[in-house]
Amino acid sequence: MLFRSTSWTDDEDFSLLFDSLLPLHKIFKARKQRVCIFITGKGANRSRYEAEYAELKAIPGLLQTLRVSFLWLDFVDYPKFLQCVDWGLCLHQSSSGLDLPMKVVDMFGFAELPVIARRFFAIDELVVEEGEGKNGFLFDTKEDLQTLLAKASLVPEADYLLLKRNVRVFGGKDWGREWAEKVKPLI
Repeated sequence: MLFRSTSWTDDEDFSLLFDSLLPLHKIFKARKQRVCIFITGKGANRSRYEAEYAELKAIPGLLQTLRVSFLWLDFVDYPKFLQCVDWGLCLHQSSSGLDLPMKVVDMFGFAELPVIARRFFAIDELVVEEGEGKNGFLFDTKEDLQTLLAKASLVPEADYLLLKRNVRVFGGKDWGREWAEKVKPLI
């Protein structure tokens, strides 16, 4: 199960996800897998993507392999729900290139979720895709996203648990110490 929280702004291009659903449906159908994607939030673009998904639901067999649920969660339910899913999904593309999506912080902090995130200038400050601290995967194109979503459904349990452990270690860093070591010398 994948989870994405959003405010449905133009900084988040859900077309990348919805354009990936038909190819992913074919992959998951061949593997006899089922995947659920939960998207929570309110905002101006929500109805546009709900309509786009409504068209996709008409494809024969799609709902047997892939389901997208649009939700609104109360503050109390949000962290509990995060703890019930396997992966976080971040489609945020910072208009400035510098702001970090706080929803990824939520995914790390509330649920130790590994994240599949769209690459932009500053995202690697949160999502580390290589090396010892690997806590997720980054993508550039819809084809990259398709590959990662298909791969995520097959990540061996040991690798997945390592990703979750790395999220826990990342979340345990001290903000003040990180600031003093990394930012203060630049100012």
